[in-house]
Amino acid sequence: MRVVLDTNVVVSAIAFGGRTRLLAAAAESGRLVPVTTAAMVEEYKEVLARLRSALPFNAAAFDRWLQRHCELAAGPVSIPRVCRDPDDDLFVAVALLHDLPLCSGDKDLLALRGTVVGLEILTAAELLARLEL
Repeated sequence: MRVVLDTNVVVSAIAFGGRTRLLAAAAESGRLVPVTTAAMVEEYKEVLARLRSALPFNAAAFDRWLQRHCELAAGPVSIPRVCRDPDDDLFVAVALLHDLPLCSGDKDLLALRGTVVGLEILTAAELLARLEL
């Protein structure tokens, strides 16, 4: 299953484990294909760099994981403003452009459920249930 993973899901998978780590494992086994863009990868890396002192992660290992388990897709030409946090708009635009669900735990993104035509937003628990994990 192809899906867009919001930054909080990716950071949580790296730093905290739990349900989000199960999503990373699903990607590693090929059951899940995170779809990302160059701009999304930069967002992931910026957030991880800001949190580096508090989070144990290896940047080179993260790059290898992205290359092995994620599909790099074209980014949107324009990004409509729909989120309170403009950084979230990119993830919405990519999900809409590629007709993919967006997995997030971000309250602002979850609040968009049912308000953006064609956008499906799932929590990690809902995505795991869909994958029957």
